[in-house]
Amino acid sequence: MFCPTCGSPVYSRNSGIPGVVFVRASSLDDPDVFQPQMVVYAKRAVDWDSVDPALPTFEEMPPPEAMEEVLS
Repeated sequence: MFCPTCGSPVYSRNSGIPGVVFVRASSLDDPDVFQPQMVVYAKRAVDWDSVDPALPTFEEMPPPEAMEEVLS
């Protein structure tokens, strides 16, 4: 879904994981309202980006079953 005014991405869905919405942190007025639940595409992270070691981390997009397990 994109902002009708500026075209920026607001959220997305994945047909393999019905009922889950991926909200873009950049679309929020207050990003602290939500807490991260997992890290995806970790192998693309830059060196200066710190990742919470307590979060489940995936090098690439995890399969739907793994995401459902983390989100349940």
